Amino acid sequence: MTRFLRFLVVALATWAAVAGGPTVAEDDPVLRIGDILFIGLTGEPSLNRDFPVDRQGMVQLPEIGPKRLAGLRLSQAREEVRQSLDVVFRDLGRLEMMVRDRRLPLTVAGYVKIPGGIELSADGGVQAAIAAAGGLLAGAQLDRLQLRRGERVVVFDYRKYLDTGDGAILPKLEPLDTIFVPASPLTGAVMAEWDAKMMLEKGTGGARVVHIVGAVRTPGPQEPPEAASVLDAIGLAGGPTTRADLANVKLIRKKGDRADATRVDIDTFFRQGGLLGSIPTVIPGDVIMIPELPSDVVDNRSQWTKLQAGNSIYIMGQVSSPGRYAFDATLGFLDIISVAGGPNIQADLRNIRVSHRGTEGSRTTLVNLQRYLETGDERLLPKIKQGDVLYIPEKNKDLMDETSAASTVRVLGAVGRPGRYPFSDRMSILDLLAEAGGPSGEAMHDKIIVVNFANGKEEARVFDLLGFAKTGDIRKVPVVRAGDLVYVPNKSQSDWRNFSESIAGVVQALTLFAFVSAL
Repeated sequence: MTRFLRFLVVALATWAAVAGGPTVAEDDPVLRIGDILFIGLTGEPSLNRDFPVDRQGMVQLPEIGPKRLAGLRLSQAREEVRQSLDVVFRDLGRLEMMVRDRRLPLTVAGYVKIPGGIELSADGGVQAAIAAAGGLLAGAQLDRLQLRRGERVVVFDYRKYLDTGDGAILPKLEPLDTIFVPASPLTGAVMAEWDAKMMLEKGTGGARVVHIVGAVRTPGPQEPPEAASVLDAIGLAGGPTTRADLANVKLIRKKGDRADATRVDIDTFFRQGGLLGSIPTVIPGDVIMIPELPSDVVDNRSQWTKLQAGNSIYIMGQVSSPGRYAFDATLGFLDIISVAGGPNIQADLRNIRVSHRGTEGSRTTLVNLQRYLETGDERLLPKIKQGDVLYIPEKNKDLMDETSAASTVRVLGAVGRPGRYPFSDRMSILDLLAEAGGPSGEAMHDKIIVVNFANGKEEARVFDLLGFAKTGDIRKVPVVRAGDLVYVPNKSQSDWRNFSESIAGVVQALTLFAFVSAL
């Protein structure tokens, strides 16, 4: 009796589920993705419930697994399910199967508040889909909505539908359709609150679209006003990012079958000013490209091929990361060495060489970085320009011999032993004068001249040895570098002729004489 009651309860539950649920008017509908099927079999608890047709067109049957039913008529699907369940269940003559509900799975993307997958009732349309995605965002381009179905794309005017209420304008939806809502070119990528008056007056055709790509805050199409400059267009895109290379902005303009690229140096304009007319204006169809500056050494080296040679410097020798680097005019000598990771333990800091390119003839500056670190004298550091080459040699493996002119100082004039003397960073002018036997009795002790050649031109300074002897003020001792010339004048006027002859071809003696005479 107990078994009979259990059978009766299950049978009544099955009958109630089948009879009580909503049905589809069509007797033998074609099943599609999103349908909800009821499969019932008296006495089998694993059945007697709803089974959805998923986005792959499958139904998960108990103890069988997925079975593709989408595209079959209900009668065909019932037979397919019966055959599949026959290996597990018995007495399938009482198997019931019906369409309980029809749903419409879709995707809404683009300029809506909640983009993503949604599910509508079978009679849902475009307006219901947009509402399910939270509605349109301000600035959506209503006249260019897209319906994407596989490879097919249909563009329709949703704005016209809102104006007229003509339902024929809207396409019919099918399962797995995608509705894409584009942004109007008038907003670019900037979220903006629009009102109806603006929409009616300006429209959304995008007739003056200029594309802005690269290191701006909101890249994308913009619609600047007439006679707008490149600077105005970049402002519409939210302005440059912190990594924007404003010295190399490119304005790309189509001309027939080709396109021309013009470099626009906005960085110099920002720093130095200039004529507003020097910033080119944009026209519809232009592309403005703002490249990024490298952010660190690794990024710098990976992007060097993107840099123009004129905007680079070269760092070679004993540094952590030698190579080609982006250059900025605000960088100093120490900044540049630091970008390359700094000198390594093998670096000879006393004989760093800077080869200056882009000048008439060849010119090299010898830099004693160790002396700078000991004295802090900024005059020891040269000014670096784009295209220069920095070479940091290895200790004890310098490119030049120690006795070469680059590592000596010439001491001439009224001293005991005029000549060329080896020079090290530990020496000063006092050591050099001592090595040369000291000033003679006829020497002009208060007008000793130091001529420096490190900057590519002669720079003369006067040292008052007597004044130093009286005060002991070390600040009055001039800096002497390898390659310099020290001249001790004689009180006799004839020594100027000897001096001029001894350094002919090295320094303009007449200019030096005029310099000393004026003291």
